Amino acid sequence: MPSATVKVLFDVWGVRCAVSLAVLIRGVVHLAMRSRYNALKDICWVGRVSHLRPMERLSWWLVKGMVQRRMAGCAEAFETSLLHSAVKMRTLRRKYMAPNGSPERVFRDILVLKAARGDELGVLVVKYEVTREALFLLFDMERIFSRYWIVLEMSWSGSCHHSLMCFVGRGRRVVVQAPEVDDIRFLRYLESNLQCIELGTGDWIDTGWSRHGEEKHYDIVMVASWAPYKNHRLLFRALKSVSMPLRVLLIGFPAGNRTKEHIVRQFSRCLGKHGARFDLTVLEDIPHDDVLRYTAQSKVAVLLSRKEGFNKAIMEAMVCDVPAIVYEGHSGGAQCRIDSSTGILSSFRELPRAIEYMVQNHARFSPRRTVLETTGSRLSTRKLNALLKASTLAGGEVWRTDIVEKVNNPNLGYRNPADRERFSKDYEFLHSALRPGESR
Repeated sequence: MPSATVKVLFDVWGVRCAVSLAVLIRGVVHLAMRSRYNALKDICWVGRVSHLRPMERLSWWLVKGMVQRRMAGCAEAFETSLLHSAVKMRTLRRKYMAPNGSPERVFRDILVLKAARGDELGVLVVKYEVTREALFLLFDMERIFSRYWIVLEMSWSGSCHHSLMCFVGRGRRVVVQAPEVDDIRFLRYLESNLQCIELGTGDWIDTGWSRHGEEKHYDIVMVASWAPYKNHRLLFRALKSVSMPLRVLLIGFPAGNRTKEHIVRQFSRCLGKHGARFDLTVLEDIPHDDVLRYTAQSKVAVLLSRKEGFNKAIMEAMVCDVPAIVYEGHSGGAQCRIDSSTGILSSFRELPRAIEYMVQNHARFSPRRTVLETTGSRLSTRKLNALLKASTLAGGEVWRTDIVEKVNNPNLGYRNPADRERFSKDYEFLHSALRPGESR
């Protein structure tokens, strides 16, 4: 059955309730069979996806019970169960093992923020859910836990995720970046070693960019992959009801079998004869610097997905002093950064009027100033450093050196590229911590 049809059916309350109950029961069966990884996967899915408060609360309660048993040492580590999942292991190997057998691909999603030296702990940041699981496949994680704080950066909305639970355990120093209130509430409810901080991927943008104040050549810009969940279709439907001609810019990259040509055809189908009122420009796979330049030349940026991670593109638009329209039901973190200075939230029904209003009034907003005052890589580094330092000192351990500044441009990187060489010994240690047979 096509995924779009599945999503429509899942929006029906009765269907969602039945599916969630079935998955929850399967998770409990896995738990009874001591297949803890599979149990976590199902039970966490219900807590993260069902959007049914009773189901969510029951899921949280079951997960907390499993976590508390693990914290008390009464159950095997969740990652042990993960390593027994042959199907999952094959998937992780295909993703992270290069053709020559090297696991170098996993290092794209790991960044050292502070060196581990003597009696002082280092700091590692890890991005993407699947990378969390790959760490336990590829590395001797107990060696890494003994030398580093681990900072987990969520790439998708929802902290009730089985991959996070693999990091539960006494003596493990772990911080989870959680940009939404519900994510923080869940992590605190667990009462585990997983500390949380109100940060997300979009908070690590480089605010040093000077792409602002450019001449406006476009009315609307949407920076997103061509994946269906980004909802280009809903933008096109809204444009059909807009009463003014607009210059529309779409910047993206292929997703599955959807390419630039697919998006252009979808635009034509949705608008028909009304498409002649719009000047459409579609750019695919352009360099990041060009993305910023074109974004800065636009009046308004739009984000229409229902759920994803903390969208970086919409935050980059704000740094370029471009206000945003974000779907009011969006879940991911970006909606939490919308206020009277940065843009507006809109329903799909009101989207045509929202577009007209923002295009006509974009100059009244000041998103860049707000972002510089509230977020960005420099402020996020200070915030994370303060938590790590306070927690380290509270535990009676040493903290002499602060973390360096990282950015998402759009992937993990250093604000100062020279920092990678500075941490060369730490990367050497990580290679030495690879499991036998996984090293180069």
